[in-house]
Amino acid sequence: MEIEKVRLLLMQIIKVQNSFKAKVQSKLNTMKLDLTFEMLQVMVKLWQEDGINQQELSRRLLKDKSSLSYVLNNLEKRNLISRKEDKSDKRNKILLVTDSGLELKSIFYPAIREIYKELSIDLNESDIDNMYAELIKLDDIINKLK
Repeated sequence: MEIEKVRLLLMQIIKVQNSFKAKVQSKLNTMKLDLTFEMLQVMVKLWQEDGINQQELSRRLLKDKSSLSYVLNNLEKRNLISRKEDKSDKRNKILLVTDSGLELKSIFYPAIREIYKELSIDLNESDIDNMYAELIKLDDIINKLK
């Protein structure tokens, strides 16, 4: 396979990611929600797994601890999350979604579902399944690189 095709494929994947990120950020701005895409990413993971610790969140989001700490500080200032000491490891903090954080979920989830709905109009299920399978395969190949 030609190296240039691989490079172009990877660049297209990054472009798609950036386009989606920009679309979501635009929706956040339109809704006048004072959040960045990165903050929303953290909130979505915490809505799914409330009570996980910072290290686990960092691992699951593939974010380094220092940049995640900055995002968490901002979410805490906005009263969307709280941190409490992990009794099993005092160096670690447990992350909890506050009532305001849950309220944000009820506001934002319908908006993100609308984006997904719009995307699904021009993509059929078989295309999505095939792209997903190929992206999993590509991720596996990348993870096996030396």
